[in-house]
Amino acid sequence: MGNRQWRVGTWSMGLAMIAMGSMIALSYFFGSQWLERAVLWWPLLLIMVGIEILIYLWQSKQDAPLVKFDLFSMFVVAFFGGTAILLALGQSSGIIEEFRKLTAEKTYMDITDHQQPVDASIKRIVVRGNGRMGPQVSVDKMKERSVEVFGNCLVSPGREGQKELDVTRMRQAGDTLYISLNQLKERGRFPVSSDYCYVTLVLPETIPVEMPGWLVRPIFEGELPKNWKLNDNL
Repeated sequence: MGNRQWRVGTWSMGLAMIAMGSMIALSYFFGSQWLERAVLWWPLLLIMVGIEILIYLWQSKQDAPLVKFDLFSMFVVAFFGGTAILLALGQSSGIIEEFRKLTAEKTYMDITDHQQPVDASIKRIVVRGNGRMGPQVSVDKMKERSVEVFGNCLVSPGREGQKELDVTRMRQAGDTLYISLNQLKERGRFPVSSDYCYVTLVLPETIPVEMPGWLVRPIFEGELPKNWKLNDNL
């Protein structure tokens, strides 16, 4: 090497640029997964810088070889290395996967339809909401003694194995029919979901009904039937 100074970082910087350009090019043809996986390996750049220093010291014939660092190249290498560490932590903790679900393209899926006759023993209907159903539940009335629930949900990928989504539970206790409208079951490690449902609930207008005002939105013309009551404590 003689008295020549070695600017550590330029060789690693060159490899980094080639690798990044190759990964970006591959992502155009094979999707962003290539780029995401490649970024996780960027800490190897720090190893390459260390190898570069050791090679220079081994080849140098000077008693005290002078190593001069290319600060800009070292900054770029350290930046990519730090970013890769953060991404690796996000990958192992599940944060990246949850973020991917939130930002993924959503599709509509039908909820399970319910149509249940209301027999003469039922004197009252109580509607309850559990958590966030998304937009308010549309409520309509009909003259027949029957309850109907239908609609669909806007969901992110991951529910493909489910043909339908069941968000309704009905149970009779004494002379009261309880109808519970539940939010979709959360998935993943974090209780964060962007899935929500558009539900229509049709109730018999001849039976007294109690339902939460914060949840329901009447879609029929005129006022509520006199025997229907909004109760936000449900």
